Amino acid sequence: MKYGVLTFFKLVFFVLYSKVLFGFKVRVFKGFPLLLNKKLISFGDGFTAGKDFRCEVVSKTGTIRFGKNVKVNDYVHIGASKSIDIGENVLIGSRVTIVDHDHGKYLGAAQSSPLEEPDKRELISQSIKICDNCWLGEGAVILKGVTLPAGTIVGANSVVTKSPSRACILGGIPARILKVYDDESGSWIKK
Repeated sequence: MKYGVLTFFKLVFFVLYSKVLFGFKVRVFKGFPLLLNKKLISFGDGFTAGKDFRCEVVSKTGTIRFGKNVKVNDYVHIGASKSIDIGENVLIGSRVTIVDHDHGKYLGAAQSSPLEEPDKRELISQSIKICDNCWLGEGAVILKGVTLPAGTIVGANSVVTKSPSRACILGGIPARILKVYDDESGSWIKK
């Protein structure tokens, strides 16, 4: 009986904590989120986040925007230097990482030196857009410059480095298209 009462009071506390700090748009944070530059982060109605949610804007001009009904599970890290835009009704599994920047330049001219400390290297940023109704599986990683079309599914532990052109199921490291959604037949077709 004690366990049930304690759980109830913890839930009430986190609901009140979420409402006071983030307004009535946010349903609840489980635990205490780490939000860096909170004023540059916007939450849509019905947003929820699990345990140890870490969301940070690491520049003065970057932004992170969550649409309506975004559900974020435990241990998720979202980091923006430029911008990350997450649409409506997006489901994000546990241990997902979404980061729009790299520490250093490793292609083309004027590449970063391995002798320079990684945190002192120039941040190379490209916006990320995750459209409506996407589902990111456990442990997925979304890297800079990626746009996920509406309805895209990212398989568990996949690393997405490139943008697909239409709704699909992605999987692997680096992620590749496993299936595409065919509007005519209303079904997923193997690629």
